[in-house]
Amino acid sequence: MNDLLINAELDYRVNRIREDWRPIRARRASRRQRRQEEARYAAKSASGSTWIG
Repeated sequence: MNDLLINAELDYRVNRIREDWRPIRARRASRRQRRQEEARYAAKSASGSTWIG
């Protein structure tokens, strides 16, 4: 009985930690995606002809 209680507590804590970290991972992924899009836009505008000529 005690082992079942310990296993249940461990499962609860691990799942709670995983859920707590999920928003941080999502934030990091969105930042990474935004940086990639900005880099892609900068490369595209640099490679095209400029208004100078």
